[in-house]
Amino acid sequence: MEEFFEALRSLEQEASDIVSTSSVQARQRVEVARERFAEEFHELEENCRQELERELERLSQEWEQRRQEELESYSKQLSKLGTELDQRAGYLAKELLESFLGE
Repeated sequence: MEEFFEALRSLEQEASDIVSTSSVQARQRVEVARERFAEEFHELEENCRQELERELERLSQEWEQRRQEELESYSKQLSKLGTELDQRAGYLAKELLESFLGE
């Protein structure tokens, strides 16, 4: 009977050791996974930041190009309108002069 209880205590100790070892191993795996996750998250965060910076730069350049194109377009339109106004003013001046001289 004594042997039975000794064997039982031995099994309990072995089971306790297995649980303890498993618990330590599980904590280690969790810690390794946590560290790996933190590294991967940091890397992903950095990649996203760089991608956003590149996209912002691209959009900024695109906007600047469109702004320049619009400015050039407005400048051409204003120049054309200025030329037309100058011609009309010349015609009106000529008509007024002819009218004045004709009277």
